Amino acid sequence: MPFEKLFEGVVNSGLCSSCGTCVSACPQHLLNIPLGEVGPEKGPGKEDCPEKCNICYDACPGMNLPYGAMEEMVFGRKRTENPVEQMLGIHKYHLVTHAVDQKIHQTGVAGASVSMLLIHGLETGFLDAAIVAGYDKDKPWQVRPYIVTEQGGVLSAARSKYGVCSINTLLAEATDKYERVGVVACPCHVWGIRKLAMNNLAPKVTNRIKVILGLYCLAQNYSLAAEYMITQRMSVKLEDVAAFQYRGGADFGGGTWVKTKDGQERSMGLLANWGMVPTVFIGYQMERCFVCHDHLSDLADLSCGDVWGRHEELEKKSPYGWTGIFVRTDAGEEIINSAIKAGVIHAERDDNMIEYYPTNPGHSKKRFANPKRIEYRKRYGWPVPNIT
Repeated sequence: MPFEKLFEGVVNSGLCSSCGTCVSACPQHLLNIPLGEVGPEKGPGKEDCPEKCNICYDACPGMNLPYGAMEEMVFGRKRTENPVEQMLGIHKYHLVTHAVDQKIHQTGVAGASVSMLLIHGLETGFLDAAIVAGYDKDKPWQVRPYIVTEQGGVLSAARSKYGVCSINTLLAEATDKYERVGVVACPCHVWGIRKLAMNNLAPKVTNRIKVILGLYCLAQNYSLAAEYMITQRMSVKLEDVAAFQYRGGADFGGGTWVKTKDGQERSMGLLANWGMVPTVFIGYQMERCFVCHDHLSDLADLSCGDVWGRHEELEKKSPYGWTGIFVRTDAGEEIINSAIKAGVIHAERDDNMIEYYPTNPGHSKKRFANPKRIEYRKRYGWPVPNIT
């Protein structure tokens, strides 16, 4: 059956990122991804899957990734040999930004510009809804996607999540209910959306996605990462957890933070004492993330993330963090310009990122280490993605 092709060729090969594209692409609605798990499973009615249907496999960006063709579809061309484009992808320009509203600014960890763009889009009618990553209500250390339509929903999903989140499982539901949808996406989610569009596999879905806000992404991690930090590093039982954040707590920037049902709070710095970042990203990365080459969500409309290399300088101007934004497409430029004109986002032009971006660990991992890892895997006969 077609699903077996997806499962054996991608999931069992360690090439599934759990992006969720297959779930929204399936015309029979037969697939789902359990919370915190990697890879789809067949739901009730799996026998109804047409024998010659390969849509789930054709939509999947895990194994076959026609990156050059998708780049041409999005930008009308492939990137040149210019060292700036080779490193940073095709873009119009780069901005350093932050939300003007101080409460919203402090809600985020890197300028809160993504949250502010969504709020602005929803309040002005540019968007009807957005798909974001938040924490599960019953298991608050696990990350899950939500459809939000107002400021409260956006802010409830603020701050970085480092756990696996199948954002694209909600593409079909969101675009069935709403005509103008924004998506906050990691690179693998962006690939799935672009591949759907390129292959015309779910035109209603892709036609109703108004803007993709891509995130810089070092890796997504198994949900076991949060469980380890909570139980082993902060000595809290999972059944006692009331709230959790990878980057939370009262102090700006945040660290691993947990609140228990009896009101106690515990936290651990991002880097201090072998804290969250080295523990999580060394020990619990998803397998597909070891062979990913895209750190900056190069195919998104806007690419957003921490401003490494200039953060100390910028925080003298505004201490609650800044968001670096690559403006890549007309759709991205439309919403960022609207937000700047409305006075809800402060932005400064910064076209010198190539000088300091290499200090970002995501750059060394995605541009240098992972391609070398792909070479070694080929030598060992291990599965690798087919990137063309």
